[in-house]
Amino acid sequence: MSEYEFAADLVRSIAWPVLVFVLVLLLRKPLGELLEKLLPLVQSLRFKDLEVVLDREISQAESKSSGIGEGEEGRLLDQEMLTRIEISPRSAILESWLIVERELVEAALTEGISTHPRRGLSISTVRELEASGRISRELAAMIHDLRSVRNRAVHEIEIDFYPDAARRYVELASRISSELGSRS
Repeated sequence: MSEYEFAADLVRSIAWPVLVFVLVLLLRKPLGELLEKLLPLVQSLRFKDLEVVLDREISQAESKSSGIGEGEEGRLLDQEMLTRIEISPRSAILESWLIVERELVEAALTEGISTHPRRGLSISTVRELEASGRISRELAAMIHDLRSVRNRAVHEIEIDFYPDAARRYVELASRISSELGSRS
């Protein structure tokens, strides 16, 4: 192997790593800004062995929960639900949402607000409950946040929900359910 062949092989073998390094260096700031915008939108991101878990939506709902159903966080946390949280966090989220939805439908019926029996709760029903004064703006915002997480649990199969996030969700659902029940 001549010196020229050796130099050509060396350049060929390090060209891609050097190019990638230079691109990352040059695009560091725009890539960082893009990641900052994208990462808060997901509950969980998985790529091979890399997993990033974010729980912004549940945290948003928690931040709005001051004074709502306080002391009732554990109402839905019976042994069956605790087991469900560990085995299937997604299932725990769905089950606790159904309890909240039942309470909301009951509240709507009490207020004379119609609900569709097959479709369950609609966003407009929550708005009408808020407009009637049956639920507060903060409670409506919590309901919308939890509904958003529930929708993701149903429709986004690539998202993994972890027991801690599911437990926090169930605790918030407990508080909402309790608050709705206490106002009937």
